[in-house]
Amino acid sequence: MEAVTVGNLDIVVKKLKNMQNLDYKPILSKSARIVKKTAKKIAPFDTGNLAGAMRDEVFNDHAIVYNNVEYAIHQEYGTYKMKGKPFLRPALRGNRNYILKLFKDYIRSKIQNVNITKS
Repeated sequence: MEAVTVGNLDIVVKKLKNMQNLDYKPILSKSARIVKKTAKKIAPFDTGNLAGAMRDEVFNDHAIVYNNVEYAIHQEYGTYKMKGKPFLRPALRGNRNYILKLFKDYIRSKIQNVNITKS
């Protein structure tokens, strides 16, 4: 069996506990802006109202990208008379891997100094 030695265990434990208090707002904000920008590009265009009404809100633990135009939901999901022309869901799906990478890189940057060595 291979043993793992953790130097300065008290410091490592403290750093790991602090991981739950990370400020994700900058990453959430960047992610929301990316999704919003993509949604604006792929939104069905007639008058420009749909693309122009894209909004985002960022909170401590999540972000929302939305559109308040009355017919946005009908464009996204369709109706019984009309097939939908999704723009929000594809914008999120299309940026999923990039957003995950932003979070992974951020978390890696915060834990890179944890002192764990194999013996």
